[in-house]
Amino acid sequence: MSLLSRKTLAKKLLENRSFRKQYVWEQLKRSLPFQMRTMRDMRKWSQERTARELNKTQSVISRFESPAYGRMTLQTLVEIAEGFDVGLLIKFVPFSRLVREYEDVSFAALSVASVDDTEEAKKLEAWAAEGDPDSKP
Repeated sequence: MSLLSRKTLAKKLLENRSFRKQYVWEQLKRSLPFQMRTMRDMRKWSQERTARELNKTQSVISRFESPAYGRMTLQTLVEIAEGFDVGLLIKFVPFSRLVREYEDVSFAALSVASVDDTEEAKKLEAWAAEGDPDSKP
């Protein structure tokens, strides 16, 4: 994003409540389907395989991956997280954090490893060791 477009976005967010509402909605509608597709691609799963993992049909997976759909519920998001064996984080944040979160839409930024992934398991174990007084550095 260029500096000029950042300034324009910030100005619109600061000045227009209606724009803020639309911005949040559009970011969610676009980012969730793209992230789901990215997670599917990184696992090399077809839509059919994804449907089996999520206990859905292939047509439902196709809808979930469409930014035009926009009707996912919290229950649906939990089911997707379960199917991909990843966590789900939903929290309210200030706009200054929100815009940074949606800046990077690269494959790497949207990729989410399952807890079964070796590197992810190591990160989780390292996190646990940080708070363990018996852990050795």
